[in-house]
Amino acid sequence: AHDYYAHYTLTNDDFRNLTVPTTIIHAANDGVIPVSDFYKLEPHPLLELQIHPNGGHVGFVDLFPFRHVLPELVMKVLA
Repeated sequence: AHDYYAHYTLTNDDFRNLTVPTTIIHAANDGVIPVSDFYKLEPHPLLELQIHPNGGHVGFVDLFPFRHVLPELVMKVLA
C-alpha cells in the first residue's frame, strides 16, 4: 500500500505550471485522502479547490432525497 500511495500523489509541483482551469472537488470527511493535504497546496490562478463537508471517498451522496451529487458538482464546474 505504501508503494501504491507513494506513486498516487500530486504535489504543488504538479499544479505549478497549469495552463488550463483545473477544479478539485474533495470531501472533508474523505477517509482515504486527508483534507489537510489540499490545504497545503499553493494558490494558483487556474486552480479552484472545492472542499465539501461531506462526500466521503468519492461518495457525494445525499440521503434525503437519495441522490448522487457528484455529477451535479461536475456539471456546475463545466457550465
